[in-house]
Amino acid sequence: MGGIGKTTLANAIYDHISCQFEGCNFIKNVREVLEKGGLKTLHEQLISEILMEKDLKVGNIGSALSTIRNKVCRKKVHIVLDDVDESTELEKFVGELDLFGFGSRIVITTRNQHTLIRYGTTHICKVEELGEHEAIELFKSKAFKKHQQMGGYGELVYCAVKYAKGVPLALKVLGSFLCGRNKDEL
Repeated sequence: MGGIGKTTLANAIYDHISCQFEGCNFIKNVREVLEKGGLKTLHEQLISEILMEKDLKVGNIGSALSTIRNKVCRKKVHIVLDDVDESTELEKFVGELDLFGFGSRIVITTRNQHTLIRYGTTHICKVEELGEHEAIELFKSKAFKKHQQMGGYGELVYCAVKYAKGVPLALKVLGSFLCGRNKDEL
């Protein structure tokens, strides 16, 4: 599900543990990058970041996987692939998981759990919607300034939270829309 916080969670983990690895790369919007620039663009981004070489170019999928196999495989890497939607593209992109050095971590965010299953992912973590209390707190943090009270908006808050169904992005957007407005404007 979009807007649930997969990218935000993956980014927080990446920031927290990336210092433990020899090479790191967080590739955002894999699906979009594939549509615009293709697999070659993704390979160049991945390899150049991990090897810390600017403007690295790869000829084709085979040479990219060969570079990974020969230069990156000895490194303990942390790679985040954000918003992946097709396992066949994933296989063409990173090849086999054992190409990377011992202790490497590849985190994949996707809206389609089947993509992970087909690729043979060993650990799958499903990000759940926020509970009612957390959803109300997030909505209030976006809708009301710190000194402003919720007074008179209680029913609207509960309607917005119910409408958003615990999806953080929806709560943030709805709360931001309400921020600074009075009841007459809604």
